Amino acid sequence: MNSTQYGSPILLIPEKNQSFELEPIDLTKDAAFKYDEDWLQQTIDQHPTLLPVTDIEPIFGELIPVCREFNTRVGRLDNLYVNELGMLTLVECKLWRNPEARRKVVAQILDYAQEMSRMNYDYLITEINKKTGRKGNSLYDIVSERVEGIDEKIFVDSVTRNLNRGRFLLLIVGDGIHENVENISAYLQKQAHLNFTFALVELYLYKLDHGEHCGILVQPRIIAKTVEIERAVIRIEGDTTKIKVTIPSLDKKSGNLEHSGRRETITEQVFYEGLDSRFPGISEQVKGLFESLTQGGLVLDAGSSAIMIKSRDKQFNFLAFQPDGTIRNYGCGGSELGREYLEKLAELFDNALLHEAPSGGFFSTIKNADGTYMNVKDILGKKEKWIELIESIQAQDSQD
Repeated sequence: MNSTQYGSPILLIPEKNQSFELEPIDLTKDAAFKYDEDWLQQTIDQHPTLLPVTDIEPIFGELIPVCREFNTRVGRLDNLYVNELGMLTLVECKLWRNPEARRKVVAQILDYAQEMSRMNYDYLITEINKKTGRKGNSLYDIVSERVEGIDEKIFVDSVTRNLNRGRFLLLIVGDGIHENVENISAYLQKQAHLNFTFALVELYLYKLDHGEHCGILVQPRIIAKTVEIERAVIRIEGDTTKIKVTIPSLDKKSGNLEHSGRRETITEQVFYEGLDSRFPGISEQVKGLFESLTQGGLVLDAGSSAIMIKSRDKQFNFLAFQPDGTIRNYGCGGSELGREYLEKLAELFDNALLHEAPSGGFFSTIKNADGTYMNVKDILGKKEKWIELIESIQAQDSQD
């Protein structure tokens, strides 16, 4: 097997005071191990948590398998997933020892994404029904069987919007991935008009055959992923496990390529859309606020449920912005400095109080006097004073 960023896994059996270094399965030599692409498809279909989606693009998290061998006009996609938010994940499984697969697989999954972006919701459902034998709105049914309380109209609208925008998570999953990142970037550039996140995920396999502990240990690892999309040109920077993808944009007056700043991840895009649906037009103000904070040394930590404003080491959470516009302070109240921050933050507002959670300081936050959460408009109204408070807390923290 090729070199990894991990050490060799160890099986510990404490009650027997024994330990065993697990032996990797060499797929080129171990004829006894029946490993092929069908096995790989089936494994990730039955165990979708093997795919480290939350580390790639959190908004696609909690994968729900839809079907295998999904038919498109340009071929069959190996695995199709969705989640309760209507986010679609497309997966191609390849044994990387096949040189032809190395050359074609990236172009192939991009072709599938292109084709799916041309589908409407009814066509998508028709193809899912053919594959699964279901009837009716099968995609919604598959999700509602796993997650309670899903609104069918909202779900259908979300899937439709993602299809129209080409908004997908594209994963290539395989073994022994050695593809050159520069070559991958060239392929990605060809479909830059789509709004996708792309990643390579390698599965390392180890024999688990010590006594009663028999089987296979599967260790997933992200080999490469798109980390940033800019309106510029493709760049490969430093760490070659990160692919910087670009989208050329034409200036309407000059006809020349224009260069603008960083474009949000899909997780961030969905967050801003959620905000604007409740407070029309507010996302631009929030982006300006976030830009001021990042210029001041803070970082955005975008998860599937919130965008958090954290210290650079991510140990101090200054605020968590929810898609519904409410705010939380979870993660900073567990220390003396965190409590001081919350107390001073509450003082900025006429009707705010520090709410100490019974379970401990971690879940402490500020709320309105009536017990409701404060919202993003409150923070925007005190933007300058809030930033000054953050700076003072940062200064105190650096002195400790």
